[in-house]
Amino acid sequence: MNRLLSSQIDLSGTTDPDDLMMNIMEIFKDDIEYAPDNVGAMYTFIYLPKTPNILYDEHPLVEITEITRWGFRGFNYHWNAIRNYTFPEIVGPMHRLYPEELRYLRSIPYKKIRST
Repeated sequence: MNRLLSSQIDLSGTTDPDDLMMNIMEIFKDDIEYAPDNVGAMYTFIYLPKTPNILYDEHPLVEITEITRWGFRGFNYHWNAIRNYTFPEIVGPMHRLYPEELRYLRSIPYKKIRST
């Protein structure tokens, strides 16, 4: 079920994080959710936080560790750390990933660290 195998050429044609994220979202367009459904699920999505003066990853690659009423906590593979995500700051859908796709996505330089 590795959707990335047939799309590796599209993903390797650029190093721009925004272009890479757009290609990734296109590949995963048929498996979207607007909120995580269980702990252990993995997603990538666009995130624009409201908290001032913080560093954040605009294109997180996350494994869910806790679901709350305000959002969720997850291990962000770009940060190698647990981070909090609030539902209103998720832009568009969350793209569900499968375990066999994680290694390849971790090798793609699409993280986009920014500050608010």
